[in-house]
Amino acid sequence: MKTTCRTPISVALSAMAFAIVAADVAVAQPRFIVEVYGDFVHIFAWPAPATITLTIDDPHNGAVVDFTKVQAGRADTGFSINFHGEYDVQPGDIVQVTDGTTTLSHIVRDLTITRLDPAADRVEGTAEPGSEVSLSIGGPEAGVTPFNKTVTADASGAWVVDLAAAGYDLLPGAWTSANQPPGLVSGWTSFTLNPTFNVHRSHGPDNDFVHTWGWPAGVELTLTIDDPGTPGVDFEDSDTSPPGGSGLGFAMGSFEIQQGFLVTITDGISTVTHAVRPLYVTQVDVSSSTMSVGGTAGPGSLLRVEAQTSCGAQSAWVVADAAGNWFAGPFCPGTWGSVWQQDVVSNSTVVGWVASPPVVRVAIDVKPGSFPNAINPASRGVIPVAILTTSHFDAASVDPTTVRFGPAAAVPVGSRLDDVDSDGDLDLVLHFATASSGIACGSTVGVLTGSTFGSVWFQASDALKTMGCR
Repeated sequence: MKTTCRTPISVALSAMAFAIVAADVAVAQPRFIVEVYGDFVHIFAWPAPATITLTIDDPHNGAVVDFTKVQAGRADTGFSINFHGEYDVQPGDIVQVTDGTTTLSHIVRDLTITRLDPAADRVEGTAEPGSEVSLSIGGPEAGVTPFNKTVTADASGAWVVDLAAAGYDLLPGAWTSANQPPGLVSGWTSFTLNPTFNVHRSHGPDNDFVHTWGWPAGVELTLTIDDPGTPGVDFEDSDTSPPGGSGLGFAMGSFEIQQGFLVTITDGISTVTHAVRPLYVTQVDVSSSTMSVGGTAGPGSLLRVEAQTSCGAQSAWVVADAAGNWFAGPFCPGTWGSVWQQDVVSNSTVVGWVASPPVVRVAIDVKPGSFPNAINPASRGVIPVAILTTSHFDAASVDPTTVRFGPAAAVPVGSRLDDVDSDGDLDLVLHFATASSGIACGSTVGVLTGSTFGSVWFQASDALKTMGCR
């Protein structure tokens, strides 16, 4: 059984995006890369920490703007705005990033990599006829030597980089990135391939799967899983790699992946293999204010622990001790997460966990800026309610579609992020139709419930005073 899924942003891809431009940056000039395959924008050398607004417009459909995303920026080596699964960027799209003062724009170029051939040390792709393509190769491990070369697409739009002629050996684990236009510009298009996969192990049957990405589109991929302790291949499946930034998921059905199994994926040209690590989650401790997680792995293993919490996504790097034990936290309270262990070519063993924490208490302000919070139950208007960001809760992590308010559990009719308490943090302001809230004359408390995007359930309340009652 196969599933199609979106490519995740990884630490390796973020490092790749910065490495592509690092050697080319003579001055700290704001710039950004539009990664076509992975559907994200990487921004670097921004002048100051600010809230960045990303907009993408397809000029062919008549809409003014097709996609918008707002994210806090950082004045450091760079940061990414990830929109995989939300928008599939295409050639011709107009991508703009702005903080209200500095604005950069780029028209996405028609650029792809169509073939990676490590055996022949050759990379092929397509671009606009006669246009220049800058090819960059690098990787997370010491064995990959950086490589850069600029070539010109022929009259049909095809381009080729013969690495063998340049004396370069294309190794497994290397990312290969085509970029346009070359040179010192504010924005450019990138198409990056890096055949990689993650082996996801679960605590129950019928939930294990392998997720792979970074392959040329339309190639036939074959997955095999072998238990070295038994003869022959124990599991095999195949499917065609999808276009764009989509990854491919292979569901295991009733087959259960164990430590030590050898997982291999090949397109007949490139082959990647990963030995499943002895990685386990043995404890998840959740209270009303914190969450911690622990388990076992190979002694000295470097692990990345990710948690979906009431404060948003949190992560930590930990190292298993001499006995193989590891521990991460405290995080904010949450309900699920995963621990990752990479091999030297960026393939990973991933183990997830699910917890059932108590409902988190958060702070709200009914009718922010007013006191008392006077409400006329007969009003045909709306009641604004702000969920406040605190040191233990990020209001931006709330899924507005899950929020309910009042005795009748009214659904919000609108929402926005705004700093209503002037503390420098963004709060979530939701509006509820008064008539749908169920608030009646004599009501003294407004109760709000909901969940974050990470499935952390919360509850809050604020004092009310009804008016216009007889």
